[in-house]
Amino acid sequence: MELVLHLTDDPARAFREASRELGRPVISLTTDECQRDAERLKARGVVFVKEPGRMEYGGMDAVFDDTCGNLVNLPKD
Repeated sequence: MELVLHLTDDPARAFREASRELGRPVISLTTDECQRDAERLKARGVVFVKEPGRMEYGGMDAVFDDTCGNLVNLPKD
């Protein structure tokens, strides 16, 4: 898999800001252990806007800020 990041333009910036206001992550990076990986990321300075927690559907989920204004979801698969 390859992830390509592009410079933002006005429409992309507006989408990012609207998504963030709603608390909607722009991408999900699945893990086999959400709590462990969240702790490891926090130790490296990552700021979580939603700490790891059990969701209504039963899964574990956390959300962090990527330092560029995007929210990233870290769900347990």
